[in-house]
Amino acid sequence: MRTSIIKRLGPSCSAWSSANVGLLKGSLLSYLLVSGLGAASFGQTVASHTIPNSGARQTPQAPVIQTLPSPSPADPATFPSANTLEFSAQPWHPQLPMVPANEPKWSLPALEQMALQRNPALQEAEAKVRSYQGAWVQAGLKPNPVAGYFGEEIGDDGTAGKQGAFFSREIITAQKLAKSQAVICREIQFAEQQAMMIRERIQTDVKSTYFRLLVIQQRLNLLEQLKELSQQAVRSSEQLLNAQEVSRSALLQTRIEANRIVLMEKQAHYQEEAAWRELAAIVSSPHLERGHLLGDPYHDLPEFEWESAKDHILSRSPEVAAAYANLQRSQAAYRRAKAQATPNFNVEGSVAYDYAAENTIAGVRIGVPLTINDRNQGGIRQAQAEMTQASQQIDRIKLSLEQQLAGVFQRYLDAQLEVSTYRDEIVPIAKDNLNLITQGYQAGEIGYLELLTAQRTYIETTLESLKALQNLWEPAIEIEGFLLKNSLAGPVELYNTKPW
Repeated sequence: MRTSIIKRLGPSCSAWSSANVGLLKGSLLSYLLVSGLGAASFGQTVASHTIPNSGARQTPQAPVIQTLPSPSPADPATFPSANTLEFSAQPWHPQLPMVPANEPKWSLPALEQMALQRNPALQEAEAKVRSYQGAWVQAGLKPNPVAGYFGEEIGDDGTAGKQGAFFSREIITAQKLAKSQAVICREIQFAEQQAMMIRERIQTDVKSTYFRLLVIQQRLNLLEQLKELSQQAVRSSEQLLNAQEVSRSALLQTRIEANRIVLMEKQAHYQEEAAWRELAAIVSSPHLERGHLLGDPYHDLPEFEWESAKDHILSRSPEVAAAYANLQRSQAAYRRAKAQATPNFNVEGSVAYDYAAENTIAGVRIGVPLTINDRNQGGIRQAQAEMTQASQQIDRIKLSLEQQLAGVFQRYLDAQLEVSTYRDEIVPIAKDNLNLITQGYQAGEIGYLELLTAQRTYIETTLESLKALQNLWEPAIEIEGFLLKNSLAGPVELYNTKPW
């Protein structure tokens, strides 16, 4: 049928030989068929962590995709270069992006170290620890003695009366100073666990944003190459339409696909810029230079079981450790409250000269509060209630973490299933379907629009597999980070404590 159409064109279209139309078909198929096939090979890296080489072509009309052993990703020079597709129908494969020599290269450990050094939330938490350390020193200091002068009976019989000096001091009983220090020691431990929580939040935020950027860069690399191929496909479709080899609707469909790829590329650029801005805020570097992230989002995909994930969080979470430190603080506060029922006493000594009697006199005073009304009953009851509250807080935090983990773990399982399904089923099926439709189209049994539909399905499944990969990393990183995120959130305050 296509040959008869060419014959009817007459002398005005003599330049359009069957060979030229064949070249256009090859150029168009390079995008419609091979770009999809190459995208599948790209999707297969979820399983192999590599990018396969281009396969061999048996005939110019029917490209055969053959996945060969891939070279090491560490050597970009071994990957196939981008060949012009205007006169070739060889399979297309996504290439690693070319990174300019002067472009900064960021690794995950470098970004984490920068964030830990600069993040103000961690500096705030560390300052809180030093504040409690200062309070611990202060709580152990004994009261200063009091020294003074006194004069009595001045003018008695025309004399100076009694002139002298006194010294007084409050004696702290029941080891209140040591018990006050014990309370603040637990507050230091609580603050240290808070600082550890901030560290985990920072690392979770950096790692989550880092892997999101890695996936976005993979997506951009794919979309940029697809955009170039789609523009070639539009030009080829226009020429085939002039040769009456395809309908106008096929050309319009090709343009729609090209515009969709351009739209997705722009959206991916917006997502990349937003992720860089978020990362700049986390590492406290507003002018963080954009660059290339080192790493492979397909490498070392985390695996969790429910029981191991729950044990990891409940046994090692700094949030749980902080709750236990708070319980110990409340127990120490209870012991201090009971000690406060024992009153302190004041001792005073004085020496004076009595000018009237012309002799030296001395005096001693001891004062002890009578605990008739105030035996710190209210303070003891408050401390008991705080112990109960702290004990119940541990159970509440554990149950809350388990509740949060249930939702995060479901997201992890969903994403894990999605990644494996795309890798093992959807992408291979889409590849086989595109191969069959390719053969049918070349045999003249299947229409051009069906070919476009298969190609579109293939590209969409590849892009969706990247999205599934991103969705897998997010909950996995949260589980590794004890469900702690939002590093710029402030620390939790302890109960107000009163001095000894």
